[in-house]
Amino acid sequence: MNINIKNRILLTSLLVSLVGVSGCNKDNHQTKLENIAPEKSVSAKNTPLINQYDGKKMLPVGSSIGHIEFISDKAYQFLDKDLEIKIEANNFNWMEGPLWVDKGKFLLFSDVPQNTVYKFKPGEGTSVYLTPSGSNNFYPDDYIKGSNGLLLDKDGKLIVMQVGDRRVGRMTADVLNPKPEYETVQSHYQGKRFNSPNDVVLHSSGSMFITDPPYGLKKMLTDPKKELDFQGVYRIDPDGTPTLLDDELTFPNGIGLSPDEKTLYVAVSDGRKQFNNAGIHAYDLDENGLVSNKRMLVNGTHLIDLPGEQGNFDGMAVHSSGLIFATAPGGVWLLTPDAEVLAKIRTTQKNGNCTLTADEKTLYIASDGYLLSVALK
Repeated sequence: MNINIKNRILLTSLLVSLVGVSGCNKDNHQTKLENIAPEKSVSAKNTPLINQYDGKKMLPVGSSIGHIEFISDKAYQFLDKDLEIKIEANNFNWMEGPLWVDKGKFLLFSDVPQNTVYKFKPGEGTSVYLTPSGSNNFYPDDYIKGSNGLLLDKDGKLIVMQVGDRRVGRMTADVLNPKPEYETVQSHYQGKRFNSPNDVVLHSSGSMFITDPPYGLKKMLTDPKKELDFQGVYRIDPDGTPTLLDDELTFPNGIGLSPDEKTLYVAVSDGRKQFNNAGIHAYDLDENGLVSNKRMLVNGTHLIDLPGEQGNFDGMAVHSSGLIFATAPGGVWLLTPDAEVLAKIRTTQKNGNCTLTADEKTLYIASDGYLLSVALK
């Protein structure tokens, strides 16, 4: 179905059964596909206090939300004890893939159900950056989903994890002059379509590491359109060649690299407690981009669905110090590379992903219908 943004076509809600699994969806049972193009600008001046997608009350832009739980004094190296979690924008459906674009001094983020990438510029507010962002009608019977993870490649081009198109796409226009025109980096493995590429991280070689869970498929693991019988973690080389690194994770989600590029991190957001698999996995990464020594760095399965521990392990941002900011049950966790939890940024929301500005002075959090920021030392 072609999306006519000017006419603001309303699509019928698409119910997604998650079998107890949390991922890129707003809640554990459904993802709404309404109002493909929300208001062009979401500003502090006229933002409604009722979310247009789920009807929940929202705090206004400029106010604070949640609190910081300090677990170790080591956290004070990064966070001030009187720190506030600031609301920068609101009234979104389900946000993912935040990316700081330093040459434009703005943030990009995906609203997955709305098939839209937004731009937030401090002091100016939020506006539509790209739409459609993830569903471009290549296969008429595909599910309509937007983009998820975003990345600038080695040439500064915008890489888009296109959930609806089930491919890793690249915007052909310059990042400062966006157009919803894309080329395919990769969409298949051994002749079979990806499930729904989710998150991505760049290696200094120009290769990308991606996750490919089934969140973009209506019935996920049992969807008849699913062509691969696993959920993969891949390396995509600069020429587009995919190399499968792990086909054993149930629901791989966020992905990150250590500053020395010797450790690859992958979040798994499998909320089924019987599988005991919700957490962050780590791998040794060699100079050829191959992994070994897979281990579970953090296991938080026991926290899933507990009061105050909303959400699951989803995305991450790795600080130049090696510290990991990971969206997880209850908020954003600050983790050392050896899995010591220093603090938890408790947002009171389910959180999709997070990212750092180039100077690492601000952490942005895609937090359900909110865009949040946290000032760092």
